[in-house]
Amino acid sequence: MRISRLFFIIFFFSIASVFAQCTFCTKQVIDYQKYYEDDLVVALYCFRPMYPGHCLILPKRHIERFEELTSDEMLAVQKTICLTHKAVKNLFQASSYLLLQKNGKEVGQSQPHLHFHYIPRRADQTSTIGFLWKFFLQVFRKDNISKEHMNEMTYAMSEEIKKSQKLKQLSFLFKKSSS
Repeated sequence: MRISRLFFIIFFFSIASVFAQCTFCTKQVIDYQKYYEDDLVVALYCFRPMYPGHCLILPKRHIERFEELTSDEMLAVQKTICLTHKAVKNLFQASSYLLLQKNGKEVGQSQPHLHFHYIPRRADQTSTIGFLWKFFLQVFRKDNISKEHMNEMTYAMSEEIKKSQKLKQLSFLFKKSSS
């Protein structure tokens, strides 16, 4: 009897700790979905994208709400959104995007870690009703992209950002040498 109680207690606390762990703080999720990171921010390709190029940008530090961001983290998030947009614009011909950040369970925040959804749109995707319908149905989708597709997307995004950063460095060097 004592052994079964002890087993139950150990089992209960081990299961509880698994459920309490933040998805965005797990190495497995980050390694699987990451296409960019710096000292303060990590950017992930969405495993169930609404549109090609749907990404998540989040601070590395575990915080739940927007107002908890430091000024440095806010700047790093903004920089990462800009890098993400350049990459998605080149890879998927995105012309516009929606930034979505839910701040609390009452508005539908599903993960207790602050994150921004970057949801791109192309110029030919003009239907607001179609977008809203797809957005509504997103909650019910269960079709994750394949591991191969995730690897392709994270690699392509990562390479596009590296290319963009190299061009920025070259233009800086060119300006510096011409002055």
